[in-house]
Amino acid sequence: MPTLDVPLSTVMTRDVVTVLSTATVEQAVRAMLEQNVLGLAVEDAAGSVVGVFSMTDALWATSTSERSESDDSFYDAAALLRIVREPKTLEAKELPVSRFMNQRVVSLGPDATVAEAARTMAERRIHRVLVLDEKKKLLGVVAALDVCRHVTS
Repeated sequence: MPTLDVPLSTVMTRDVVTVLSTATVEQAVRAMLEQNVLGLAVEDAAGSVVGVFSMTDALWATSTSERSESDDSFYDAAALLRIVREPKTLEAKELPVSRFMNQRVVSLGPDATVAEAARTMAERRIHRVLVLDEKKKLLGVVAALDVCRHVTS
């Protein structure tokens, strides 16, 4: 059975899909669909991580309902495709992701353990933790699925 005391640097995905904070919702959704990911790190022009934009954020961006902090995450690939294709979402599609992203970046360092990442995701009810260096530059991402893969390998 794999140990949970291994550093995140051994299980993280290093090739992280990112978008600029000025990217539109449509551009971010297309990037998620093309890269087959559920969320993107959002960077400013200097390359610093300023947020995370997820499928859930994309759906809320085009929803007529009000979003509350207690709402659970959800995603639906068909709904994402509608975001890109339907004219009624045109206004939201053209808005910047910075308007809808989660600005609370949850991160750990590369020496944090898989156990710490799993605990953090469970406590914060999130699906991914960014791995940042001491200068807050993005090194990678650990998703809940990465933890599952590690545990079952």
